[in-house]
Amino acid sequence: MWYIGLVLSCKVGVGILIINDRGKILIRERNDPKDPDNLGRKELLGGYIKPGETPAQAITRILIEEAGDDLKVEIIAPFTTLSSEPVSDPSIWSIGIPHVCKLISGKPKINPDYNRVTNFWWISLEQALDDPNLTPGTRTQLEDFLEWLSIVIDTIE
Repeated sequence: MWYIGLVLSCKVGVGILIINDRGKILIRERNDPKDPDNLGRKELLGGYIKPGETPAQAITRILIEEAGDDLKVEIIAPFTTLSSEPVSDPSIWSIGIPHVCKLISGKPKINPDYNRVTNFWWISLEQALDDPNLTPGTRTQLEDFLEWLSIVIDTIE
């Protein structure tokens, strides 16, 4: 969908697709009172990059905020060019740069100081895509990941 008008601000975010040694991905249950349409829905971890942060610094900060300081990952690569969508204020545009990460150590845990996550699951990519409770943004990111992965595999072969 195209929007005509003046965009006064742009927010840039990172989606964090963490894959463990069994090939499962980490999904969280959303509990953001500012976004009632997505309460209880499942999605990847992620958030906006703060001014002056690199995507890697934002990923480190977001992991601590959302899943505690025990979870350690290795950033492999961003897996899509850019996905974008308007937010509730039409003068703000949101651009996402999802990253695929490998779990190095630790377990996600609910951060009592961060009230927007109520649960975590390690599930297969197929299970996530089959889940009707997945947020539209996460569904798009996972579909983009599969497309990116097929291009990488075709390039290697």
